[in-house]
Amino acid sequence: MESNRHKLYSSIVGILVAIPVFIIQEPYYILPFLGVGYHLFFGNFSSTDKTRLLAFALLVVLVLLSNIFGMFKGYLSISISSILYFLMTVFLLAFAHNVIHIESFLKWFLIASKSVALYVVFLFFTEALSNGYFHNVTTSEGRMWAAGYVLGWPNGFAIVTSIAAYLCLVRNQKIWSLFLIIVAMTTFSRMAMIFLVVIVFLQAYSMFRLKLLIPVFIGLILYLVPFLYEIYIENEQTLYRITKYSDRQIIYNNLLEIFSQNPFGIGNVGYGEISLGDIYESYHSTWLKVLIRYGFFGLILFFILVIPSARMKIFSFRSTLLAILLILGIPQDFLLLPSIALLYSLIANNEDFFNESRQNFRPT
Repeated sequence: MESNRHKLYSSIVGILVAIPVFIIQEPYYILPFLGVGYHLFFGNFSSTDKTRLLAFALLVVLVLLSNIFGMFKGYLSISISSILYFLMTVFLLAFAHNVIHIESFLKWFLIASKSVALYVVFLFFTEALSNGYFHNVTTSEGRMWAAGYVLGWPNGFAIVTSIAAYLCLVRNQKIWSLFLIIVAMTTFSRMAMIFLVVIVFLQAYSMFRLKLLIPVFIGLILYLVPFLYEIYIENEQTLYRITKYSDRQIIYNNLLEIFSQNPFGIGNVGYGEISLGDIYESYHSTWLKVLIRYGFFGLILFFILVIPSARMKIFSFRSTLLAILLILGIPQDFLLLPSIALLYSLIANNEDFFNESRQNFRPT
């Protein structure tokens, strides 16, 4: 009975990760409410969760104290809903793996991801036929073409679809993997670009021996350098969309300056209230967001919750995907997106996440 309940729950969660249904409006998705509620009523904690439970309890206290301090400082964007939503998302990040049936989750997550991707392709060409032209997704305005039609667009959709593409490759569904990563690229997201490079590398590794792969990539780099330089000369705006280094530098310098003045955090303050007049309304970094809001000790506690509990090989499909997510958490705050938090929990803390896949996809 309990096993069937977990399978049903895992199937529903798999769908909600790919199709992030929200409550009232984005970004308040139903997933963290469902995940935390199910775990409290039907789940349990493992013996290895003692350290995490202590870290989570201390983080809750720290979050409350930092928000009280932020309100005394006069910040107006702090809200109870934001505090509660953050804590529920972190709970998923740390403990969601305890109640998820992996096979049921992956089955319905991939079905839902493929369905959404097919809908995006249909929408893309329908829009082109209606407008008489294809959207230029390399521009800031053009990449927002599906906003309002697809939940989580653009970055939320891009990262979830890219992870689905990675999983399809590992499960030897190569055509679906290629299709999904191409669809993710319609957002012109840098996260999707990184996943594209990784997927191409893994695909090449499965086709060639390592000794042959190295000179192939060296040749590819030598070919791409002048090609990319030509793109820069002809379309500097496109390259700016890919890197956006100057924008990130403004944001990070501002955040580090705020941290130097408030080392114990300022609470759940919206970025718009502390920005220097730049065009963004996001912290654009998981780690800096936690650091600014909850201080140095808050970041340490968050890091404890992020540390994987399941053993893994240094070079494996799990470790590669985990490394990508942790690195991408530097330029984006998507690790605090409930769907990615839950996926991270499964990848980091469940040794069986890729068991079936390893039997299908391996170097030849």
